[in-house]
Amino acid sequence: MFNNGTIKPWLAESWEVSPDAKTYIFHLRKGVKWHDGTLFTSADVKFTFELARKNANKLANPDYAQAVLYLESVETSDDYTVIFKLNKSFVPFLIYATTLWILPKHI
Repeated sequence: MFNNGTIKPWLAESWEVSPDAKTYIFHLRKGVKWHDGTLFTSADVKFTFELARKNANKLANPDYAQAVLYLESVETSDDYTVIFKLNKSFVPFLIYATTLWILPKHI
């Protein structure tokens, strides 16, 4: 979310952006749980973004639809790291990546 125009992470501890702005690496908070007690992991983030990409034409917000179409892949190197690779740089991606509501994969 945003705090005075600055992105303030809720589910991520930090993130890195490659110099060409085509790779975004998010380091997720540990110990976050869903309402049913299941741990929140990078699998949930990957699931959400892949679902959004498959259904881009059905997303209510056309800006999110545009953002997910730039995704080449979403990878998880461990339970708390998500790597987004874009097919070309898209400067607003960080805003969309940090504001899309994440869905629980297990549900």
